[in-house]
Amino acid sequence: MGPNYVLDKGFALSNSGAAQAIYRFMKFATETSVLQQTAATIFTVGVCQDRIDAADSATGNAQVNVRMLGISKVQVGVFTGIVLGSELMSDASGQAILAATAGNKVVAIALQAPVANGEWIDVLLTPNGRTL
Repeated sequence: MGPNYVLDKGFALSNSGAAQAIYRFMKFATETSVLQQTAATIFTVGVCQDRIDAADSATGNAQVNVRMLGISKVQVGVFTGIVLGSELMSDASGQAILAATAGNKVVAIALQAPVANGEWIDVLLTPNGRTL
């Protein structure tokens, strides 16, 4: 299955000098820039659709497309327990994990069941998802 996007938006990448992995959850740095998500309790903007290397990031002019609505691929952190239809949250490195623990935000629903850590799966994004 490929992505069926509804809304992608371009943002400046705010992690100057650091590489940005593709298909990771992103958070706001400012109104016009984003960083890779670092916690399940922070609002998730969407999923990064680009891979940026450290050299491009170091210019301070790197732009990324962030899928804010629709279906996207996302990289799975720990795949244990994720099945079709599972609610997902972000881990500290912007990867999808099974939603658990009070106070964390559900940011996507699994449209595939992963079989390994680090795998890319299709998800339905749930903007401003419910808090567990």
